[in-house]
Amino acid sequence: MPWSDRVSWLVLLTGVLTAVDVTFTRSLHAQEAVAASATQPLVFGETFAMTSRYAVTAESGIIGESLAGLFVVETLVLEPSLFDHYLAFDPSLWWNAEGLTPVAATRLRGLRGPRKQLAMVLSSEPTIVAPGERFRAALAAADTTLLSWRMSTMPAETHATIYHPAALATLRLVFAPPGEKGKGRN
Repeated sequence: MPWSDRVSWLVLLTGVLTAVDVTFTRSLHAQEAVAASATQPLVFGETFAMTSRYAVTAESGIIGESLAGLFVVETLVLEPSLFDHYLAFDPSLWWNAEGLTPVAATRLRGLRGPRKQLAMVLSSEPTIVAPGERFRAALAAADTTLLSWRMSTMPAETHATIYHPAALATLRLVFAPPGEKGKGRN
């Protein structure tokens, strides 16, 4: 990234049938939440194996929008050790009757290990904003020494237009050179 002196590994999720590719097909009850989606080991096992071929730092991130954004947030909640940075734009937190939110409240409270960073950007869509605001309470329960998080809105954007402006602004914020005022690691 031209504005950064760090060469990091960032996973961008795409798919034809995103609902099939990246979401749980079962109900998210507390006892079922201990295992991550079956897709996660397949995607990340191959991805992390490739990092040895490139001159990148150990720093890693994942980015997604809509259902892929839900997958990003779900990965933070269920498998937080996989990445350092989690970037989600208009995540479909409404999915499965907002089943991830109560699980997140419990699991984020018990977060352990190195500090993680979540940047979440919401559009003006009421079906995205309302579940996002309810998810904010789960984030507030997390230990801020272990999870740095930002949730912002882009009220001029819709679900159809959020990705490009949110990705540009968030990537510049999260991966800014260390020490730039108000940017980068916090």
